[in-house]
Amino acid sequence: MTWDDLNGRGAFTALMLFAVGVANFLQGLTALFSADYYAVPAEGLAFAGYVFWGIVLTLWGPLLVVGAYALLKGLDWARGYCAVVAVLNIVAQFAFLAAFPLWSVVVIALDVLVVYGVTTGWPWRGDAPAGAETARGEETAQSGGATAGGRRAPRHAGRGAPAPRAGDRERQETQGGREG
Repeated sequence: MTWDDLNGRGAFTALMLFAVGVANFLQGLTALFSADYYAVPAEGLAFAGYVFWGIVLTLWGPLLVVGAYALLKGLDWARGYCAVVAVLNIVAQFAFLAAFPLWSVVVIALDVLVVYGVTTGWPWRGDAPAGAETARGEETAQSGGATAGGRRAPRHAGRGAPAPRAGDRERQETQGGREG
């Protein structure tokens, strides 16, 4: 995915991951410098103390922001990376849940949206832009919409254009022959 093919879902997912990264960074700074802000003392946390969580969340936030940037840039590894860091952040937020329940629940919900966004609704790898001739397109045209494996080509192949039907190419060639 590049800026040319960035769709609403991709932009939304990247922006949600960016928001989660900033939230984690601020959560970490608060844990480091103002631990009394949180609902429970350090002993009430499920794991470690506020200094530990402050360091972890302050370092983890920028890693999430890097994932958002990579997603916007369309880097090949970005979707997998974002899914992994979002799931790990869900686990971390559950461990930090006692400290600030509402904040953690909101961040977990955003993380779930990120995981959903990076795992669904993206173009199939290898789908060509509209008008591009590919071996897959040739197979699709000859088999009446089915690919070599017998599956129908996805509706979104070629940026929303329906898969070519058998006979379309012949009709175009016949019509083109009459004009010239």
